[in-house]
Order: sequence, then C-alpha cells, then structure tokens
Amino acid sequence: MTASAQRNPVLDQAKGIAIILVVTGHLMSGETGLEKWIYSFHLPLFLVVNGCLQFLRPSRQTVGQYAWKETKVLLYPFVVFSLLKSVINFFVESDPEEFIDPISRLFLFSGDGALWYLPAFFLSALLFFVLHRSGLLKLEGLLCLTTLLCSGVIATNDPYQPDSLMFYVNLINRTLVLCVFTGIGWWLEQRKILSSPLARTGWLLIAAGLVLGMMNSQPDIHYSRLGNPILFYGSATATCTGILMVLKTLNLKMKWLCWLGRNSLLIYLTHTTFHYTGIARSIMEMWTTQSWVITAGAVILVMLAEIPTVRLLQGPLRMLVQYPFQRKKANS
Repeated sequence: MTASAQRNPVLDQAKGIAIILVVTGHLMSGETGLEKWIYSFHLPLFLVVNGCLQFLRPSRQTVGQYAWKETKVLLYPFVVFSLLKSVINFFVESDPEEFIDPISRLFLFSGDGALWYLPAFFLSALLFFVLHRSGLLKLEGLLCLTTLLCSGVIATNDPYQPDSLMFYVNLINRTLVLCVFTGIGWWLEQRKILSSPLARTGWLLIAAGLVLGMMNSQPDIHYSRLGNPILFYGSATATCTGILMVLKTLNLKMKWLCWLGRNSLLIYLTHTTFHYTGIARSIMEMWTTQSWVITAGAVILVMLAEIPTVRLLQGPLRMLVQYPFQRKKANS
C-alpha cells in the first residue's frame, strides 16, 4: 500500500481494485459465493503487488534501514489510528471495551478490527526482505506448508483472546501467509510471467480463481481461517495473477482507479476507523432493501467520503499518517 516515486499504473490499478473490494467486503453480509471469493484475494492482491515492486525496484538498504522506513510508513499510522479509533469509539460506542480494545491491541501488536493488517504487513515485508537479502527465498515453500498446518489448528480454537496460545500463533501465522503472497508477486516478475501476458489467459485465471474461491468456506486471514488452504491459495494466486495480466493487456486510462491505488493505505486506515462503512450502509438501508444495491451504493458513498478525507490527510492533517520528525536533507 505504500507510495513509490515512480508509479506503475498497472500496479496502482491493481491496488485500486483491491481497496474497492476490501471496502466491499466490510459492507457485505452473508456468506455468499461471491463474498467467499472476494475474501480469498482482496488482501493478498496488495501483497502480490508488493512482491512485484520488491523485484522491480530492489532495495539497497540494510535490514535496519528498511525496518525503519517501513516503521515510518506502516507502524506510525498504526499507532496514531489505534489511538484515534479508541477516542472515536469512546464517543460513538456504548460498550467500554470498544474504547479499551484499540489500545490493548496496539500494545499486543495485533491491531483492533481492520488495523490488524498494518503490523502484519510490516512483519511480512520485513521477513521477506530478510529472506531475500540472505538468499533464503527457497524457504517460501516451507512457509506456505507451515501456514497450511497452523491454519487448521488455529481454526479449531479461538485466536481472539490474548490469554491463549492460539492468539500468538495466529499473529505469526498470518504474517507468514502475507509473506507467501509477497513471494508469489516476486516470483511472477522473476519468471517474467507478467511481461507479455495474454488477456485470454488472465480471464481464464480469474474464472478459475472464482470457481476455487466459491468452493471454499469463507476465509479470514485476520484469524488465519483459510478454509481449505489448497483452495484458498489456489483461488488467491490464480485471481491475483489473472487481474495483473488483464490490467496489463487492457492498458486502461482510469485515473480515478490509479488514485484509489495510490491512496489505498489512507482509505484502508479511515474507512472503518471513521465509521464510514456503517454510516453509508445505514443511509442505503433507508432507501432500499435489496442487499446488492445497499452494498454497491454504500461502496460509492464511502469512496466519495474518502476524497476529502484523503486530501485532508495529505494536507493539514498529514501528521496523522506521515512521520513528522523527518531529517531534512542538506541542500546540494
């Protein structure tokens, strides 16, 4: 979700699609086949894109420098928005636990609600960087196998309670899941699978991902619930690869989709923290009872609300998401 100096429109558009589907997933109700498919790949798509970027623009930083850079990009807003969510919940929610949870889960490094993704993304990015730098990327297959085994164990227990072993196993396991998808993106670029793709192949992969996703139970990486891990990884990998292939062949000129992709981190941070999804859904429910109309309309309302929100976070409120103590570069 992080920004880069030289933009790749295909990768920006892929992230734009991913953030639309993340918001859509948080608005959908009911375990439909379409919802199961969306949940199988909307977050992995961010990691696959990140893996592509890791290959296309390899970092020459040390592990410490890379960790500090990612801390400023991911962990700083994680801390700020965890505290902000606690304050907002104090005024909006009647349950005192809704005020306490964001703070407690901040210190546990697990994240409350949708914010779980930021520390997990940070750890997975750092793990992938270390594996790549040390020449141990061959261990990606072992990581995948580990998640297959651990996810089944976690699914039979309650990974939400901090006093349980499964809580901490889940923190590790979901980091490994995200790292696997980063490796898939890196591998796609290394093997030049995305260099000259065929649109037909891309659509076939998306169709295959849809079928596999609908065959699986609804996954939730947050709690390491992958359903059938083979179906999960197959659906996510096929769909993400297919989307990137199709976008590359279509050569779309959708500036609004690129804008969503460039600002996907800000949208991710705010769409539930500021209760946009709940408000948008309530507005739509006053006008219609058709579930798909409610969801589609609410997604549009959330994205409209994000336009001024993103501009505020890039302007007068930028200290909420940008580490404020940057060292100024000397004039050359």
